[in-house]
Amino acid sequence: MRGTSVICAVLLPVMAGYVFEVVRELDWGRGPGEVGLIEAEGQEPQGPGAVAVGPDYDIYILDTVNRRVLRLDEDGKLRRSIPLPFPALSFCVDEGGKLYALDPDRRLVAVCGQDGCRELSYTLPVDGTLPVTRILAYEGQVWLGTYRDVYPVQLLPKAAKLARGTEGIPGPSGRFYRVTPGEDEHTAYVEASEDGSPVLRLVVRSEEPLGTVEFLKEDEGGNMYIYSEGMRITGAGIEVRRHVLRYGPYGELLDRIDIPVGYTYCYGGDLDVDRKGNVYQLLTLKEGVRVVRWRLR
Repeated sequence: MRGTSVICAVLLPVMAGYVFEVVRELDWGRGPGEVGLIEAEGQEPQGPGAVAVGPDYDIYILDTVNRRVLRLDEDGKLRRSIPLPFPALSFCVDEGGKLYALDPDRRLVAVCGQDGCRELSYTLPVDGTLPVTRILAYEGQVWLGTYRDVYPVQLLPKAAKLARGTEGIPGPSGRFYRVTPGEDEHTAYVEASEDGSPVLRLVVRSEEPLGTVEFLKEDEGGNMYIYSEGMRITGAGIEVRRHVLRYGPYGELLDRIDIPVGYTYCYGGDLDVDRKGNVYQLLTLKEGVRVVRWRLR
């Protein structure tokens, strides 16, 4: 049995090793290179659902309203538009460049190539009580993720099998990562395991009560990226503070990036990390959309 290291990380400012840059600005609309937006009085505006970075560093934007995915190159130039069969809640791109999209009812998964969704859609046996917010894929395996847990899914012809047990998110090092709640609202744990044995446990603590805590990605150097939300009550209401935490392979906290809150809500899917460790956000504003990147120095 391997020993487990326990690292405590308090959310305090650290020296940033990133350079902020705007990759692309997009207008609201339905035309080429635009992103759809629905605004209704008394309701939250609905816009793009997520961003993902492919293995070739191309950037994919889930344009939920227009039922498509916009594919940009690394510099932000529009390459193509990939149509979807439904206004997807979440999507992801695996290491082979294949797209997986989850419908708003959390019951259908579309598997798409670069030319569109020509493969079968799969029906998920979800009873409606599972608070699924995102879909993940790696080396042919698919997972559905909630705010805390990850459920493996086996895609079968015209159907799918959802495992009731939870497991972690894989990284290229062979580790699996799971987020578990702490003993109070200021604490969460991130556990890493190899071959079923725990090897690392991060204790994430915040001065404010923690909201969503998610494991984002492991880069090719073994560094780990975790998304966290802290909430506090102010005179204007509840203020949400968003962060991406970057840890080294042994659990040392290397960087903390403060993430702005967008005009529309993306279920936490507005963030992704590429293989080099650059962090991307699909930042929605009232006047349009920006694809921004925090690039490692």
